[in-house]
Amino acid sequence: MKTINYNGAAGQDKFVLNINKFKKDGYFLEFGSQEPISCNNTYLLESEYGWKGLMFEWEEKYAPKYEKYRGEDTTYIIGDAVEHDYSELFAKLEVPEIIDYLQIDLEPGMLTPLTLLQKLNEQVMDKHKFATITFEHDIYCGEQNSKHNVGGEWNGWRPYDYTDFHKVRDESRKILEERGYVRVFSDVNDNDNYNLPFEDWWVHPDLVDMDYVNEVISQNADLYCEGVVSASTIYGRNIEYGENS
Repeated sequence: MKTINYNGAAGQDKFVLNINKFKKDGYFLEFGSQEPISCNNTYLLESEYGWKGLMFEWEEKYAPKYEKYRGEDTTYIIGDAVEHDYSELFAKLEVPEIIDYLQIDLEPGMLTPLTLLQKLNEQVMDKHKFATITFEHDIYCGEQNSKHNVGGEWNGWRPYDYTDFHKVRDESRKILEERGYVRVFSDVNDNDNYNLPFEDWWVHPDLVDMDYVNEVISQNADLYCEGVVSASTIYGRNIEYGENS
């Protein structure tokens, strides 16, 4: 069996590929792309499985790298992801109604991922569905800073209230659950030495094999451990998906 070299820092691409049954020619929507290859959650999907999609990134320095390393069928947009009218943009770019992977990896301390999700919910989620989602909430920052650094600088951006991180996690869960999405893994972490939960991983039950998903949930239930917040966490790279993963 071919060895797959997954790129995602927490195994996000492993989750997406396995849940989508190693689908060929899929479509992704990636908010917060950063590096085009290293620790990128869509590079493997594109380079090995023929996916294409739409990438959003705040920092202009990545644009030349996208031109060099990413596929010509993938579109990238540099700028503020919350400033777009997504109904118009999706129509213009002919974004498919079924999107196989949505990544939201923005700055939770600024409420940006929640603001974006609210906008998608209002503008396009009546029409468009996502088979798999990884949503970053960085809840570990909220818990740590509630004890040690309330009102401190966060990544040099601005003073913040630690409750922002709880708001991002709690309200994003409410939006997605109301839309019928199923949370497969909660409070995933990307380093089993520190157990810092930072993401939730979701599926839409109409678009994936829920019998398989439930097997994966059951198979990995014992991997949860105590994190730095008042919830358990699971190391994404340790998650098993069966013999084909």
